[in-house]
Amino acid sequence: MTNTMTSVGTVRVLPRPAAAAMSLTDALASRRSVRDYAETQVTDEKLAYILWAAAGITAEDGSRTVPSTMHKAAIDPYVIDENGVWRFDAKKNELVCVATGDKRADSTLGQDFVAKAPVTLLLVADKARGAGIESFFSTDAGCMAMVVQLATEALGMGSVIRGSFDAAKMTAALGEDGAAKVPVLCVTLGEVA
Repeated sequence: MTNTMTSVGTVRVLPRPAAAAMSLTDALASRRSVRDYAETQVTDEKLAYILWAAAGITAEDGSRTVPSTMHKAAIDPYVIDENGVWRFDAKKNELVCVATGDKRADSTLGQDFVAKAPVTLLLVADKARGAGIESFFSTDAGCMAMVVQLATEALGMGSVIRGSFDAAKMTAALGEDGAAKVPVLCVTLGEVA
């Protein structure tokens, strides 16, 4: 989505996620780490499916699509694209801009493909919700990252899980959200070149 009018607080309402046609067996068999992406933007329909797979709410008690330590749901996905950094609000199925500008290159330590890939999801731990389970942030983020990989594969896209990023730059990229959050893992994704 190219939008030169993006500002902090801008809201992007996402469409309802649709089911992917690929079976779990096929997605598992064909999943590979991808580092070569087309410059095609990820549609909001596909992004909605990926975000629902990562952190969608599936029950009235707040249960999500992915497991979490002690049911705390401390990990949240943020979308980094050419327009800024967006917090996913699973309850409202929308993205809220927390920082403007292209931060994709800031989300890597020298992997050139990241700055050109259309989207990186930054998986972030909420310090308040995660109090007492800090040692499990990586485990919970790993579960979410794997689900993202399977969801992108089911959509015919590619992704790669990355731990190589500058935590200080990513914390700064979260804007006002940064003080209460800990960046844990990245998943870069897009259409395969």
